[in-house]
Amino acid sequence: MHEGFRNGRRTENERVTSTCARSVQTFGNARLPLYPPAKQHESQFDFRKAVLRARFIRTALEIHTCRTACEKCTDVGINVLSNLIEKQRAAYDAQDRELFHLLDDQFHREICNLAGVGYVWDLILENKAHMDRVRMLTLDSSSQEFVLKEHVEIFKAISESDADAVAEAITKHLSRILIHIEDIKSVNHKWFTDLA
Repeated sequence: MHEGFRNGRRTENERVTSTCARSVQTFGNARLPLYPPAKQHESQFDFRKAVLRARFIRTALEIHTCRTACEKCTDVGINVLSNLIEKQRAAYDAQDRELFHLLDDQFHREICNLAGVGYVWDLILENKAHMDRVRMLTLDSSSQEFVLKEHVEIFKAISESDADAVAEAITKHLSRILIHIEDIKSVNHKWFTDLA
């Protein structure tokens, strides 16, 4: 019976290892967690719900972080954000999708740092995998243009210490994913039925 228990544990370990191995998707050099479903028949609603949950958590965190950045950001911090905006504009002009994606994250991470709450970015990372999946599917030149404009709005509000404006700007920015979800659903992308 002891041997049977050990064999059962080994089988379970192998199952967990196999599941973990399937839980990462590669995009260029980036590897993003996919969190495979517990059931085989997840619905489109399940995926949409997971994305909306992630968006809600991230929006709540970033609204407060951006408001705090308005209070604490120094001239040095403003210059850091300004330089990131310029780098992102250059990546957009060069049609470098991967670099644009990395600079997008860096912009949001730097706001956390400038607000004195760098640990918030770690919390955001834990909850944004589903949003990243949607973003990687829809990050074309048109969506990059919107992202860049919205980053400029966020930057402007922080540089002017306008907490209400930055809260509105970051909410608008993170709400764009709602449009992306419908765009993907309209072409019946397989991720809506395969993953949640």
